[in-house]
Formats: sequence, structure tokens, C-alpha cells
Amino acid sequence: MSTECSDGCTDTAEPAAGRGRRLRRIFLRGGSAAALAVIALTVGSHLWIVYSTRDAVYDDIQRLPANEVGLVLSAIP
Repeated sequence: MSTECSDGCTDTAEPAAGRGRRLRRIFLRGGSAAALAVIALTVGSHLWIVYSTRDAVYDDIQRLPANEVGLVLSAIP
């Protein structure tokens, strides 16, 4: 909405400010949605890997089946 000044000029600051607020709101909501999607994807991937490999991971050496070759990850003496 432009309003006319006493000398014939038009003031267009009000619509520009409204547009800026609207764009900020859109970017904020979009950024929040993107951040939540990244978090959900990361947590979902982690849970999928943990649950799909839980029967191939052994914490107790007594339960380890006999194999010729094994992979020991992050072994600390």
C-alpha cells in the first residue's frame, strides 16, 4: 500500500517491510524443516545400521563363533 506524501511523493516502505518479514519467515521455516530432516535422516540411518548388524557384533569373547578370519574394530589393549 503506497501512501502519498504532502508534496506528491509515494511511500512504499510498508509493503517492502512486509515482504521482508514474509521472506524471513519462509526461510526460517524452510531452514527449520531442513534441519529436522537432516537430524531425522542421521538418527534413522544410525538406528538402521545398529539394528541390522546387531546379530553380527559380539561383546563377549566366549560367545564368538569359530572362524578363520575376524575383524576387530577399535581394539584397545
